Amino acid sequence: MCTRPCLWEHADFGTYHHTDVEGSRRTRIRVASLFHMALSYADEVGHVPRTVLDAGCGLELISAVMSRRYQEARIVGADNFSDESLESSTAARALENMKLLNLPLNFEFVKQDLSLFPFGDASFDTIVTSLVYHNLKASKTGGIRELITVISP
Repeated sequence: MCTRPCLWEHADFGTYHHTDVEGSRRTRIRVASLFHMALSYADEVGHVPRTVLDAGCGLELISAVMSRRYQEARIVGADNFSDESLESSTAARALENMKLLNLPLNFEFVKQDLSLFPFGDASFDTIVTSLVYHNLKASKTGGIRELITVISP
């Protein structure tokens, strides 16, 4: 949890459709904390991401976590914002969050469906995702298949 000002306190990462503003804030704190813990395990085994895909990035909370932690890595956030629960989420808001947070310029955003990525095979050495699979509906298998295709062995 945060003991100093948290990065998500300075940007609008939206309200999750299953909760309210405060519940969403608590969820973000927990999700970011869990990602930091998982990333520390990756650090322990010597994995330093060079190319990261944040699949279903939404308003880019996890992209922000990755961008801050791995400033030398290329971070790509991908989302299509087509789920009805994301009506107030847009690519413009996602990019505005990254600017608002004054993050390193190591990221880009692609508005794209997870099952139709414009990336070649083995384009990324790390894939992160959070709170996305329930929005895939019928394309869950296609989305997972595409993630397997774009990650390097």
